[in-house]
Parts: sequence; structure tokens; C-alpha cells
Amino acid sequence: MKSLIRIIGLLVGIFIFAYTIEKFGGVAVVVAKLFEARYCFALVILNAFLWMLFYTAAWKQLMGGLKSRIKFFSLLKIKLSGEGINFMTPLGS
Repeated sequence: MKSLIRIIGLLVGIFIFAYTIEKFGGVAVVVAKLFEARYCFALVILNAFLWMLFYTAAWKQLMGGLKSRIKFFSLLKIKLSGEGINFMTPLGS
């Protein structure tokens, strides 16, 4: 049952992604705009990625005194999932 829900979630995500790309004018337009942005886009993505890593590291440090140890990667997955939900819901942030 879990795998069926994951597959459905993946298919819905792919559909939303494809729909969004099409609304922006297609793959060619999106790729052209990314090349137009050059390194600025990469810097924005790098900034967001580093923020996620440092935020997760802070939570890992904060939770260091717990008896059960939570792995960094597990905390990062939780953080990314939470950000996705916040982004998709109207009152998430």
C-alpha cells in the first residue's frame, strides 16, 4: 500500500512539474531562461541548499542530548518535506 501511494505521489508530482513547464512556454523557453540567468541562478540554489544544511545542523546540535540519536540525513529529509508542505499550502509560512 505504501508503494502505491508513493507511485501515485510521484506521478502527481511529475504531472504538476510538466504542467508548470508547459505554462511557462515549454522546455525550450525554460532552458533558454536558465542559460540567460547564468550563474545567478546557481548562486540562488546554492544559497538555499546551504541554508537547509545549516538549519538541519542546528537542529541536530539542539537534539544532541536526546537518548535516541537522529541521523543528519533523516533530519534533512524531514526539513525538506516540511518546506515542501509550507510551500504548497496557502497559509504555510
